[in-house]
Amino acid sequence: MNTLGPQLSPCRIPNRLVFVWLGAKFPLTHLVAMRSARAHCRPEEMLLIADRLERRDPALAEFGSWSGFRVVTPEEVLGAQLPGLGRNAMELYGKLDAPAARANLLRLAELWRRGGVYMDTDTITLKDLAPLRTHTGFCGLERLALPREVVQSRRPWPWMKAGARMALRSACTRLAAPDRAFRHLRSIYPVAVNNAVLGAVPNNEIIALALERAAELDAKERLRRFRLGTHLLQEVTHNRSQPGMSVLEPEAFYPLGPEVSVSWFRPGSGARLGELLGPRSYVLHWYASLEARLDHPLDREWISSAREDVAFARLAWPWVRPPSHRSAAA
Repeated sequence: MNTLGPQLSPCRIPNRLVFVWLGAKFPLTHLVAMRSARAHCRPEEMLLIADRLERRDPALAEFGSWSGFRVVTPEEVLGAQLPGLGRNAMELYGKLDAPAARANLLRLAELWRRGGVYMDTDTITLKDLAPLRTHTGFCGLERLALPREVVQSRRPWPWMKAGARMALRSACTRLAAPDRAFRHLRSIYPVAVNNAVLGAVPNNEIIALALERAAELDAKERLRRFRLGTHLLQEVTHNRSQPGMSVLEPEAFYPLGPEVSVSWFRPGSGARLGELLGPRSYVLHWYASLEARLDHPLDREWISSAREDVAFARLAWPWVRPPSHRSAAA
């Protein structure tokens, strides 16, 4: 695990940000992700890979006036020669049904071609990623109840332990402050890499290996959930730092992890940001899968009303308003 001590080498990873959205309407929370990333990182280029999104979508108007912003199609990204896939990446893309699986392939292809930092749209950037760009590649660990090794196991004991971990984590989420209860249990949860935040130089060897492995998978296995995403990255990194990819501690991008991230939405959490985040937290991945369980939409009205009380709203509020309406202090 890389704890990111003082960095003396110049940045290697290009200062370009990559996002993917495979849908027709661009949600407000995605604008929060892009606005916070642009403000903190000051990228030379921001790329949005989209399929059905209207390039003149009003939500993206503020980016459209910036020469460094581009919207590109999957065909433009996957049309190049890629490791293991050659020029057949679009054929594989067409066979993938789940948007998440398609996004997994797109992020690998774009990072291998031109490098940069990919971020999921359910993130909020907290500070400049320049110290991380001194590496040839980086990703982060998260704490899991059901790691890849258990999913692939046919033995009952690993599944029984995973079931117990899932039950304990679920019990934590019913409390007023799930993170506080989980803190006493986290040592029993294995860590594994996630690809929601992924940085790489062009032609990165680990990204190339991931693309080659993706090409080797049979048609049925490619369609399995997480297979082209977290499970593939875990397979090629072995969840530890190595030449080509620095693996960062959970605090960097996943300070709370799956399910426990509901803490970001609990009343009173806004006053506990110092407890929820760490000094080495660069990006908050808040897990959009939680949104369906909330009793309110993540719209401007709710974020505005909850911005003093709820951690997520407090972090998102400065980026809810367009730049022309946002104060320098915010």
